[in-house]
Amino acid sequence: MSDAAFVDGAAEPIRTADGRTWLFPAVTAGVWFFARRLSVSGGPDGPPVLALLRKRRHPACGPAVTDGGAFSVQAGLVASAPDAAEERAWTEAVGAGPGERPVFAPLALRAGRMTVEVAGRGPAGEPDPLGGAVTAVADLTLDAAEADAFAAALGSGSGPPVTLCFEHRYDVAVRAGDDLTVGVAELRRSIDLAEMRGLDPAAHVADVTGDETVPLTITCPPDPRVHRYAVQYGYVRPDGTTGGGSAHGDGADGLRLRHLMRWDPGGGPPSTVEVRHVVEWAEPDWPASTGTTVLATGPPCLSWRSRPSSIAEVALRTDLGREGPGSFATISWRAGPVRPDRPQLSGTLLIEGTDGLLREVIAFPAAPLAIFTWTAELVHPDGTTAAGQGGFVVRERNEADVLRASLKPGPALG
Repeated sequence: MSDAAFVDGAAEPIRTADGRTWLFPAVTAGVWFFARRLSVSGGPDGPPVLALLRKRRHPACGPAVTDGGAFSVQAGLVASAPDAAEERAWTEAVGAGPGERPVFAPLALRAGRMTVEVAGRGPAGEPDPLGGAVTAVADLTLDAAEADAFAAALGSGSGPPVTLCFEHRYDVAVRAGDDLTVGVAELRRSIDLAEMRGLDPAAHVADVTGDETVPLTITCPPDPRVHRYAVQYGYVRPDGTTGGGSAHGDGADGLRLRHLMRWDPGGGPPSTVEVRHVVEWAEPDWPASTGTTVLATGPPCLSWRSRPSSIAEVALRTDLGREGPGSFATISWRAGPVRPDRPQLSGTLLIEGTDGLLREVIAFPAAPLAIFTWTAELVHPDGTTAAGQGGFVVRERNEADVLRASLKPGPALG
């Protein structure tokens, strides 16, 4: 019987000697999950992905004056596999005996949230839902003093005074005799950008000057769940002339573009910019997500980004696979909008009584009012049955526990 998908909720994690990794024991002996310290990176071999854009103007006399700015940063959330040296160090850290070779697997994290904190003003807005996204992008609108402070920090080769705080859930189980009780725990990690060193200012800081110019930045983060991004943006100037453009990119690479909105002196800026986007998912059964956002042009810099919260996730957890040899079960689920004219996704899990404690994370395009429903049937070795059902609004819950104790006896087979 395998229950290896769950962390042992009664045991404490171990931190490695270099302080960069946490090791969590599974309820199955010899299996360990790892979670690494997070970092800002453009990939295994890429430079950090962070950018500061300052909007500046030149008065009739004196030095340039900053009106404000925009800052963005991308963090990778995927834990890379250990190399041979790390695996040896981890094996020693978990106290494995001679000849024992533990199995190390990345900790399955879900229901992620990111909070961005700026020195001097605290959290910059509400926590940003991440779900199971593999990258996180934070963007900030800065006032003039903040933009100059960020530029001074980056100019010295250091990171700006920003901390990215991450919270993720993971699934645990606690033994009670021969039984297991499922639960949830949280992992909190952070990235202090001010601790970064050796940054090249020329690669991360750009100034836009001119009274008749406003920069627009559009970002779609890399996401393997996305097949293709498509973005179109446009605006109308007060004199009736128009501007805009379009772009598309693969989900694995993401999409990032910068456009300078310009107008003639004395003509005035457009009042709004309209951004339309389409997300085509890698899953062929998922309908494309579309949307339109209207940005007011008051701030000195404008930005828009696609958000991973457009994907909903539910962790379906069940102990039906612990019923024992000769038993089997099915769990059927449906997920999607409440409206009957909108498509819903569905699936069925086939479970044998020796499969152990199981967890399946079910992802699907989010809707303003999405629901998740399930029905389950368990057949005992003697032919007697038990059944149950449940459901909830996804924005209120993200776990569906299908447990033997919640099923009601049904008729015997045959």
